[in-house]
Amino acid sequence: MRVGVIVFTHYRRDGRVRRAAEALAARGDEVRVVALHEEGHPEVEVMRGVTVERVPLRRLSLTTKQTRRRYLYEYGYFAAEAVRRLVRWHRAAPLDLVHVHNMPDALVFTSLPAKLAGVPVLLDIHDLMPDLYQNKFGSDSNALVYRALVAQCRAAAAFADGVLTVHEEARALLTRYGIPRDRIEVVLNTSDDSIFRWRGFKEPGDRFVIVYHGSISRRHGLDLAVRAVAAQRDRFPQPVHLKIVGEGDAALELEALIRELGVQDIVSLEPRFLPVEALPDFLADADLALVPYRRSPATEIMLPCKVFDYGNMGIPQIVSRLSCVSHYFDANTVRWVEAGDEAALGEAMVELARDPEARRRLVHAMRERCQVLSWPEQRRVFLRYVDQVAAGRRRRAPSALLSSLAEGARAVLGA
Repeated sequence: MRVGVIVFTHYRRDGRVRRAAEALAARGDEVRVVALHEEGHPEVEVMRGVTVERVPLRRLSLTTKQTRRRYLYEYGYFAAEAVRRLVRWHRAAPLDLVHVHNMPDALVFTSLPAKLAGVPVLLDIHDLMPDLYQNKFGSDSNALVYRALVAQCRAAAAFADGVLTVHEEARALLTRYGIPRDRIEVVLNTSDDSIFRWRGFKEPGDRFVIVYHGSISRRHGLDLAVRAVAAQRDRFPQPVHLKIVGEGDAALELEALIRELGVQDIVSLEPRFLPVEALPDFLADADLALVPYRRSPATEIMLPCKVFDYGNMGIPQIVSRLSCVSHYFDANTVRWVEAGDEAALGEAMVELARDPEARRRLVHAMRERCQVLSWPEQRRVFLRYVDQVAAGRRRRAPSALLSSLAEGARAVLGA
């Protein structure tokens, strides 16, 4: 099977995109991806059997406030390039499937020329744009914009031949938007256990090492973690060290907080992107991991991949008790704290540092849970669904396309 993939992000940075593409390539499918430019990487590169074509478009950094005009330029330029490349690929050798990852949802319409040629389209919804908008601007935000985003999502799903999303809570929300539940398949955003390998329970060395990796914004609660470690530093049974690596719009503020609290000796921050292949080395000396998110509409529906990363390696973890993550894990697998509670976070860190047996129990219970939710299991679901969507190719006809376009139009007009 020949598969074209469209994603408006950096290919190396998105684990879900990579796992899906590599799963197809590993079974012998020919996979080509159009993605954003990445500094230091060629415009065309083959990675683990996947051909990646990068659009020469440099997005502004995460710390830069972009204008609406800049956003529209980036999306428009990338969409035009995605259409051009899909057409070129299909002319060279007909595609059997187009796999489009959001955001934005409207990116799926770049596959229109392929769909007109009878190629089925799979839409992969990582993030729910209406709820992200509401989280950013508040529940009193512009209702018209929110409804427009819901309409965009419904129209995109109606246009696609199949829809994937990241967990059951996302499927429930998409159903609430008006997308039929039976058109949505769930493939969990788990981690690649060929990279995050089981290391077994680890006894602390001369320091008790606590880690976090990933995005750094206010909702991720890293300021709470830094303050908690600063307040509890003398209560740990041995010297403590909090290691953070990642990037985001709160990284500069976090650096300033570390200096303000005078904890540079026990907190280290590397404000940079770390490739997924390098993360196990960063996590190798970890005794405890944190997922200290604040409560918000966005974090309530997040299932952080890092929870699986830590679990697969055997690192006990403290996690904010939020709706989606609570659906998949319990108190036997993670140490819960109330979201946003700095004091509770500090107490939990000290408790676990003093109780190696509690850490050991968490590690082994989590290993069992991760095996149930593992990427090999999710890969089977993904490949089965891909084949199901691709098998609809022979049923695609102009009337079916017109029907899907009409359904999308009704979604917009009825929002």
